[in-house]
Amino acid sequence: MASISCLPEEIQAYILSKLNGHAAAMCKKVCRLWKELIEGLETCMHFWLRCCLKEIPLSSLAQFARLTDVDEEFVKIFRSLARDYQFHYTSQIPWQFWREVYAEHYRCSYIVTGKAKISEFPCYQSPGEVSCVCVQDNVVYTGHDSGAVMSLCSTDSGLKVDMLYRHHKRVTDICFLNSVSIRQLLSGDTLNVVVTCSKDGCVILYNPDTQRSTTVQHYSKQVNQIRSWGQHLVAAANRSLLQGQPVWKFNQSDHSIDITCTLYSQSPANITAVALWGNMVVSGDACGRVFVRDWLGCCGDQVMTQVTYLGSRVRSIFVVGKRIICYTGENTCN
Repeated sequence: MASISCLPEEIQAYILSKLNGHAAAMCKKVCRLWKELIEGLETCMHFWLRCCLKEIPLSSLAQFARLTDVDEEFVKIFRSLARDYQFHYTSQIPWQFWREVYAEHYRCSYIVTGKAKISEFPCYQSPGEVSCVCVQDNVVYTGHDSGAVMSLCSTDSGLKVDMLYRHHKRVTDICFLNSVSIRQLLSGDTLNVVVTCSKDGCVILYNPDTQRSTTVQHYSKQVNQIRSWGQHLVAAANRSLLQGQPVWKFNQSDHSIDITCTLYSQSPANITAVALWGNMVVSGDACGRVFVRDWLGCCGDQVMTQVTYLGSRVRSIFVVGKRIICYTGENTCN
């Protein structure tokens, strides 16, 4: 019985091009020829871009690729890119970008279906207990009870630990301003800003590349959560929607931040959770009310609409496509 190795290299490359991303990564370890053939598919045939378009749902692709406008038009643009190997934007988006997007998708799938794997960091002097943690571009960012914000990354010489800045009180949440539009992605225009909030009522935006920071001192009480979308962010603070919930816009050129619009409702309870996804802001309060507002293109004061009542404190809100998932104080998901 003849083996696949008896086929011409062109036919073998064509067969390998039909594999999914994970199978292709495994096949690179089979032999030197397959490794070279798959590397050719990666560098010249938009292999990882086609895997992303074929295997990752649009809502997940927006999150992993950090894009603000993933829709059918996005798919049309990038499918044409995948077919046209001489498309002039290819030089602006290295093929490794799409490989990392696919790898992030696979890691998230493995977390759901795979076995737990624990890795220990070498011991370092921590500035207090960790209160929140987030991962960005293989760098772990931690917030601490002492107010310190740290970054940890693995290097060839070992674990690199840096103190970035410090709040006056406990850090309550970390997120990133890193989503861009398709136009910005194609032009190579990136955004990478760490955003933290704390019990001191401050929100700090910090650029790790330039080490420049901006502090927002708008809130008089603690900020519970912070969420971002593109250059916009919104906070859940210990104040009610009667007092207003601003949607902020970050200006990368001068590192300033301004209010785009302010959201209001008749709820007197504190805002405890928030989500910002696309053109939608979702807020939850301490009584279990959930409010929604389409904010994109709005300015001035805007009224939020109550969509449900969950009966207990809303702790976290997640938006997945058109679905809103709320985690409440009774340890239940709705």
